[in-house]
Amino acid sequence: MANIIVVADDLTGSNATGVLLKKNGLKTHTVLHAEDATNPLVQDSDCIVISTNSRAIPSDEAYQEVSNALTPLISSQVVLYSKRIDSTLRGNLGSETDAFLDLLGEDWIAVCVPCFPSSGRILVGGQLLVAGVPLKKTAVAKDPKCPITTSSAEKLFVAQSKYGVASIGIDDIAEGSEALRDQFLRLRADGKRIIICDSIVNDDMETIADALMLSGIPFFLPKMHERYTFGADVLALAAAAYLPGRRFLLPLCFGFASYVAYTAGLPGDKIMELKWAAMFQ
Repeated sequence: MANIIVVADDLTGSNATGVLLKKNGLKTHTVLHAEDATNPLVQDSDCIVISTNSRAIPSDEAYQEVSNALTPLISSQVVLYSKRIDSTLRGNLGSETDAFLDLLGEDWIAVCVPCFPSSGRILVGGQLLVAGVPLKKTAVAKDPKCPITTSSAEKLFVAQSKYGVASIGIDDIAEGSEALRDQFLRLRADGKRIIICDSIVNDDMETIADALMLSGIPFFLPKMHERYTFGADVLALAAAAYLPGRRFLLPLCFGFASYVAYTAGLPGDKIMELKWAAMFQ
């Protein structure tokens, strides 16, 4: 049985996510239909990625598509569930997240961090900025199938989900992982099931991940766009911690290679120059 389950809202995203996971050394299958996921060949993999093609359909249909996709894949052997969402927050964010929460049970929360700094997407004050421009003012907001009416991630989820939604600001994240853990626990005790986190730099995302692990709360990740490799690196490192025998070595080594490449493209000290880091990766 697969250890990682990813449900994507479009085929392009599911395929690209599958490729990135494969690149990280994980045996991955991408499937188009829920029944395909029960194929023994597919089940004998580290990761299963399934596309529901549900971004632009009515919300109740999107809920059912995600529910149908996830139901046969729920297992105690799964260590990480991820719901792939659009980087500009288009589509049925709320109803598809609700489907996950309904099926996984009341102990679970959904944590959304719609951010990738090096590609110009950050969440600050709950507002999604694309290259410094509020989401509502970008061209993507005028998408005829999935228009965006606000730059607020929380407002988009509140409008679409039946569950309690809360946001954690950058000041709280800057307090560190232990303080953030306590914040997660308080919000969960208050009945919040969807928690959206500000994030400006990669260190913010690492703090969030550390806090979640410290909290002990079962969680899944509505994740970012397929061209962002950071999410795949996180999945690979999680798999490295759980996979038996020597199978953990390849995702662990690739995660280190990605780290080298990231530092080469950021200000400050570099392990090696970017041209060599890209070759190393």
